[in-house]
Amino acid sequence: EPETPTSFSTASPSTSPNSLTSTTPLSPSSPSQHIKMRISHRNGYNVNESVLTYRPTLKEIKKTVTFLTWEEVMRVYHTEMPSKILTEVKDVFLLSLFTSLRHSDLLNLQPEDIKEDHIEIVTVKTSDPLRIELNDYSRSILDKYDNKIPKMANQTMNRYLKQVGAICELNAPVTLTTIKAGKRVSTTYKTWQVMSTHMGRRTFISNAIGHFGIPPDVVMKWTGHKDYEAMRPYIEIADKSKEDSEGRVLLRDTSLEEIEQQLTSVD
Repeated sequence: EPETPTSFSTASPSTSPNSLTSTTPLSPSSPSQHIKMRISHRNGYNVNESVLTYRPTLKEIKKTVTFLTWEEVMRVYHTEMPSKILTEVKDVFLLSLFTSLRHSDLLNLQPEDIKEDHIEIVTVKTSDPLRIELNDYSRSILDKYDNKIPKMANQTMNRYLKQVGAICELNAPVTLTTIKAGKRVSTTYKTWQVMSTHMGRRTFISNAIGHFGIPPDVVMKWTGHKDYEAMRPYIEIADKSKEDSEGRVLLRDTSLEEIEQQLTSVD
């Protein structure tokens, strides 16, 4: 593949000294050259008229939503970790997964925000006041730490999360696509290799809509989303959508054993 030129050739003696032209035709794969020639035009140089009317066609990649299935969630929940730090990382990740809270909100969470059956919090990112109902899973984690959950930096969480995922054998393939040199490049990883704090919230939403069949508008009230566009990737991966919030009520009001038995039987 020929390299994209990054320099310009000056005008020939037979043209105006202020004339400037590209060494190759412009293309969507040479945006830096396009920008340089536009700057030259603003500085008084004559450039090919096509430079001024050229509009690059940008390639778009459909966002990949990386999340854990309910079976994988249960595997993480029930797997014992070999150290205190990994146990704490696992628990904080699961709390995000069971409440939909971002990691920044968990860092900001105070004991007084935690009520008997719900959390009241103003989100860091959007400043939205939210009421998050607690299910038996999230309640058990909060009880374990007496409502004072471990606090650790996002980078630290992400580093140890991959170890947690590897121990839980989260090996399902995940393919991510990027644009490099104007071409699509797809790379396949194991799930544990792409685990991060963002996956907790995505897992909550994906399972709420896809596994439990909860309507997107109900999920949006819990997560603070304001428009359907942000929910579109999750809606697309949903198998079906129920007409009520049966799954959420089930999570909140039944025992751990009943939850696991009933929810894993949902089609």
